[in-house]
Amino acid sequence: MFLCYNGLMDKKIIIFDFDGTIADSMPLIVSIFKNMAKKEGAPEFSDAQIEEMRNLSAIQLIKKLKISKFRLPFIMRSSRKKFRERLSEVKIIPGIFPVLQELKRKGCSLGILSSNSLKTINSFLNNNKLDCFDFIYSDRSLFGKAGILKKLIKKYKFDVNSVFYIGDEIRDIEAAKKAGIRIIAVSWGMNSRKSLLENKPDYLAENPEDLFRFLLKNN
Repeated sequence: MFLCYNGLMDKKIIIFDFDGTIADSMPLIVSIFKNMAKKEGAPEFSDAQIEEMRNLSAIQLIKKLKISKFRLPFIMRSSRKKFRERLSEVKIIPGIFPVLQELKRKGCSLGILSSNSLKTINSFLNNNKLDCFDFIYSDRSLFGKAGILKKLIKKYKFDVNSVFYIGDEIRDIEAAKKAGIRIIAVSWGMNSRKSLLENKPDYLAENPEDLFRFLLKNN
């Protein structure tokens, strides 16, 4: 676990997922996924099949692909290594930079929660000249986001009524609900708009500007 923390005042806390939410990493993740699947002996996936997989949760996807629980840690480590090696290919989500700047200007405290390493996240932020985040929390637990959110909130005594979580996956919605905080799902990442809506987030953002509009009208 890694934590970078700059100190927060009593203000609105906005915690962002990283991959697919801030970082436009889906093309690279799909490329790595296809290569890994081929090495694992799986048939080649079409773009239509990949799109259909966006309707599945992480657990459903693992079951569908019949990935052994014993192979999963190896696959995750290998995927993260390949992701780090090709990090320069990953750009920021179009349109999110000015939204982050404006949220910061309005006095919000911004943070990142991710399974990526602190080094990887900081490299991406430096590559894209993003210096607006007050804290970065890195934890590699695959299915424990609710517990991680609770630890983060407890450690820094955040008021749950002031915390918003922003993510692109079904498990982000589930984790935020279990942690007792509001969740904004974004439609431009891993899971499809349809699957996100089925899991009833507090709000679904269709574009980065939606984040700004929703966050500033909710206290």
